[in-house]
Amino acid sequence: MPFCYGELNLKPCEVEKLTITDVLDMIQGWQRRYERLEDLFITWSAYPHYQVANPKKCPPLKKFFAHRKKEENKEAVYEEIKQEFNL
Repeated sequence: MPFCYGELNLKPCEVEKLTITDVLDMIQGWQRRYERLEDLFITWSAYPHYQVANPKKCPPLKKFFAHRKKEENKEAVYEEIKQEFNL
């Protein structure tokens, strides 16, 4: 429910009409948009500033995206949502 009212900005009447699959698809879409915005920020703002500030010790760009490899277990998220909706 925090995702529904927070990141997805849904109203209570909209949440009632959605299935769990709809909610999961919306959360995945939000996650993809969030990661793309993060990519833009790292590529166009953070990394160039880091290169200017410390050009000799600047790590490769792929190190800035290393935190994404630690993905959460999707089955655990699904089970958590099932418990929240009492299914």
